[in-house]
Amino acid sequence: MDFAEKIRELAGLLDKNKDHVFTEEATKHSLVMPFLQILGYNIFDPTEVIPEFTADIGVKKGEKVDYAIAFNNEPSILIEVKSARTVLQPKTISQLFRYFGVTKSKFAILTNGIQYQFFSDFEEKNKMDIIPFLTVDIVPSIRDSEIMELRRFHKDFFDAERISSSAIELKYTGELKKYFKQQFKDPDETFVKYFIKKTTFSGIVTKQALERLSPIVINAFRQYVNEIVSDTLKGALEEAKKVEVGELKEETSEKEILRRRFWTQLLGYAKTHTDLHSKISPTEGG
Repeated sequence: MDFAEKIRELAGLLDKNKDHVFTEEATKHSLVMPFLQILGYNIFDPTEVIPEFTADIGVKKGEKVDYAIAFNNEPSILIEVKSARTVLQPKTISQLFRYFGVTKSKFAILTNGIQYQFFSDFEEKNKMDIIPFLTVDIVPSIRDSEIMELRRFHKDFFDAERISSSAIELKYTGELKKYFKQQFKDPDETFVKYFIKKTTFSGIVTKQALERLSPIVINAFRQYVNEIVSDTLKGALEEAKKVEVGELKEETSEKEILRRRFWTQLLGYAKTHTDLHSKISPTEGG
């Protein structure tokens, strides 16, 4: 079973078990540890997956993060676990934010066992960003692209520099996609004004013009997106039909070759014993 299959299998199990997980400890054991195992880490090796990792902050001693994943005895990934019932919001990263600044970790993960938010320090060195560069929900509908991003954190493929070089693009791509999704659902005034100004409309966009043209802009935007999806699906179906027809032709061709070979051999043998079939040949489709 490859990595993608393991993640999808885990997503199915989590979907069944999440309603039976009520505490942070249960979340760790039932949801997070199986995930870390799929990422290739030995959860029973305290030098690799360090539970209750100490991250002293100034005068505050004994501060601990739930897990630290270490490479060459250095913590590279900090993991803060919240209960599966917790909705991960900006305010829930406060602890992880403090821990990140006093360790040599390059990445930090905030999770409730279902959703995993990945952070780094792209905005300011040694200071954890407020916005995650990657957010993945381990659910049955998880995308192949999301699984590929998770694979970067697998023990066998982990490369901090390579992840960092692609994570910045990933972060802003994610933010733009989130913005586009919101505009598709409920466009804001700035978005609508921008497109009104990009058309043949001239002059200041007054309140009256905005009220009159907003429905047109919104409708045009949604129609365009739907047309792209429709054209893509249509193209995929046409390609599938071509492949299917090609396979049928290939199969028919192979059958025809075998048929002709059979009748050629049989008639050749018959002609050595009788003249009854002397004028018969293995014609196509016969």
